[in-house]
Amino acid sequence: MKKIILILTLLLITGLCANQDRNATLEGMKQESIQAYKNGQYTKVIEIESKAFKLGRKNSPNYIASMYRYKLLDHDKAIMWYKIGVEHNNSSSAYNLATLYQTYESFKLAEEYYLKSNKLGGKSAPYALGLLYKKKLKNYPKAIEWYKKAVDIGDANGAYALGILYRTEKRDYKEAEKWFIKALKMKHRNAPYNLARLYENDLKEYEKAIDVYKYFLVSHPNDKEVKETIKRLESL
Repeated sequence: MKKIILILTLLLITGLCANQDRNATLEGMKQESIQAYKNGQYTKVIEIESKAFKLGRKNSPNYIASMYRYKLLDHDKAIMWYKIGVEHNNSSSAYNLATLYQTYESFKLAEEYYLKSNKLGGKSAPYALGLLYKKKLKNYPKAIEWYKKAVDIGDANGAYALGILYRTEKRDYKEAEKWFIKALKMKHRNAPYNLARLYENDLKEYEKAIDVYKYFLVSHPNDKEVKETIKRLESL
């Protein structure tokens, strides 16, 4: 029994040491890759990251794909490496592949990979899906669904986009108000101005418009147009 315990202990120690050595090697390769990128040696980055991937670095396919996409302008190889990343459950690879397909106006493929990114936990995917459904696929119910999912994970862009959609597309101004207020509370930088515009131009609630414009001026103290708007509304 003691011999078995000793063997298991030695195996555990050996495994831990091997893992520490591998992590140290990967860290060294990471620094080497960063330096190669800074030096503009993009093929060297690919070489290093390919080796790192074989040692278990999960995000290497995404880095390699980015080199092919943005630096070497080889989109076929970029797609190949993004797909390898997706096969290894990398949400960023799925998201970036979706954006690449979207540039080619392959919207159904973009939808497919945004959905995969979302399934893999990609936090940028819900808002991107909302935009895709609204602007490209013209499916407003789906856009609303995914914008709301973005809000559920704390993405203020989703709330702001809902405000815009309800104001400009649905002409449902009370619903737009609800989502602009939500976006404002979530610190979206454009929410105060658009909420004030909603109160001024659509709901005709001038006191509220003045209050929100003044709130907007706290972070934009030099905005002359808003100052003039406040004066005009106060004179009504």
